[in-house]
Amino acid sequence: MKRLLFSLGGLFSSVSLFAQILPTPWTVTTREPHASVWESIRAVTDPITGEQRAERHSFVELATSLNYFDEATGQWLPSAQVWQVLPGGIVYQFGRHKIILAQNINDPAQSICSRRRPMIFGSSATRSPSACLIQSMAST
Repeated sequence: MKRLLFSLGGLFSSVSLFAQILPTPWTVTTREPHASVWESIRAVTDPITGEQRAERHSFVELATSLNYFDEATGQWLPSAQVWQVLPGGIVYQFGRHKIILAQNINDPAQSICSRRRPMIFGSSATRSPSACLIQSMAST
């Protein structure tokens, strides 16, 4: 009889181990151009009843151009400040803008190309018709 009770006690204690809620690591559940939602599940024990329940914790990370839309996969991915040096030029493609720079941007034969969204390199708002904006670049 004692052996039977001891066996049943061991069986029920092992079942309660499987019923415990394991915490999950923080993961990104939603991405948008300027926001990412992070979530995690934690076990919370009620101090009165002693019962455990799963509680979802979340926060929103905000930043300008935090994520970019990858046209190949159709998903929002985290932006990376990475410039790749290739034989044809310097490429930035893991952010809001897609930019291809010539290796020597002072050479008029080589061009600067921006894809998806135009970039303004300089502008001027004046009232005088004879006013102009002059910009020059020097090779280093």
